[in-house]
Amino acid sequence: MWYTDSRVATDPDGNPCIERVMELRREGERIAVPLLYTGAAPVLIDDSTMRARIWLNCRPGNTYDVNLRSGEPRRVK
Repeated sequence: MWYTDSRVATDPDGNPCIERVMELRREGERIAVPLLYTGAAPVLIDDSTMRARIWLNCRPGNTYDVNLRSGEPRRVK
């Protein structure tokens, strides 16, 4: 997992933070994780899944499991 892009955001009090987007890299292949900006490191769940929280305006939101083969995020309920 690599951070590949970022955006500067601000919380409701005006404090800035950096929210980052992820990409999976394996054997020369790059797989973008779509629409999932985060402000905290993801957690490896098993050999095929990592878990990350989406961030918006410097605040964590919903949790997503990301398939390490396809890059597809799925919301954890």
